[in-house]
Amino acid sequence: MSRHFLPWWLVLLGLVACAPTRPSIKERLDASERAFSSGQVLEAYRLLSHPELQKQTEARAVQLKKAVSEAASFIITRFIEKAENLYKQGLLLESRRYLAELSSLLPADDPLQESIGRRTRAIDEQIDNLQKEMSQLYAQAKADFEAGRVDQARYQLRSAQNLAGKYYLPPPLELELLLAECLRRSPPPVTSDEALEELLRPPAEPAGTPPRKKAVPEKTSRPVETPPAPPDQHAEEIERMLRQASEAVRSGNHLEAIEIYRQVLKLDAGCQQARRALDELEPVRQRLIKELLEKAAQYFARQELDAAAPFYEKVLRIDPGNLRAKEGLEMWRRLRELREKSHPSGN
Repeated sequence: MSRHFLPWWLVLLGLVACAPTRPSIKERLDASERAFSSGQVLEAYRLLSHPELQKQTEARAVQLKKAVSEAASFIITRFIEKAENLYKQGLLLESRRYLAELSSLLPADDPLQESIGRRTRAIDEQIDNLQKEMSQLYAQAKADFEAGRVDQARYQLRSAQNLAGKYYLPPPLELELLLAECLRRSPPPVTSDEALEELLRPPAEPAGTPPRKKAVPEKTSRPVETPPAPPDQHAEEIERMLRQASEAVRSGNHLEAIEIYRQVLKLDAGCQQARRALDELEPVRQRLIKELLEKAAQYFARQELDAAAPFYEKVLRIDPGNLRAKEGLEMWRRLRELREKSHPSGN
């Protein structure tokens, strides 16, 4: 049986053709420049960290590396500051999310990876200890409940809920279910008018903490002077704005409605119709703020700050003091300035 062999040069040619081609230095530089121009600063930073590009000394490469380094340094600093501020506020999960996102966007061999990893592990350890403490409180509450000490079980469960709420951690489902059964079997000693509110309101503060005053009675308990009627020149405008806000509510445009009601109060701080409407819309406002910030964060995590900016602006329309939205817009403006400086011909 005869065997047929391919010529050696043909085999070598096939191996060369099948071998994966590596991008050239120019292609890497072009990709970095495109990423930076589109606002993907950390992606450009990652691409430029390649050893071959680090050695480049031509003017274009040097200018691009300088601009990207400045922008990346700004973003990284703000990310770390934000994570630390969230941690100080007790928002452990949110702080950890910022650090994890930053780590995923940096080069694997970046010197910051080690410090980010240490900080993340420390937060994980703290969360783990808090969850263990909640589990212990739940176990004690379960034992009290089975022994017929329902009031004591309810106290233990409330303590676990307070602990979770302090650090914005989700309490275990079994804890919530047992607390609901405790409230059903032995409701707290409150008047009938307050019974439903007790079931719905957030957990009470731990023993020894002065009770908080309820928001609504506090408003009505203080004598409030009726402000003077708005000038005639504002009366028609306010009436028109109130109708416009009511129409926005009916059409489901709650953001516009909230914004209009706030504008009404700037013209007439004593307008009860606007105040009542804003009180009723407050849960909707909080939900909108949360949803808008989450949407902005999704774009922000991909360094698409141009897409995130409109969501931050919407947040500030209904929550002018929102620090997270202000920081997001400030970062967007700074990055836009850096891009314009590095690409003056694009203006």
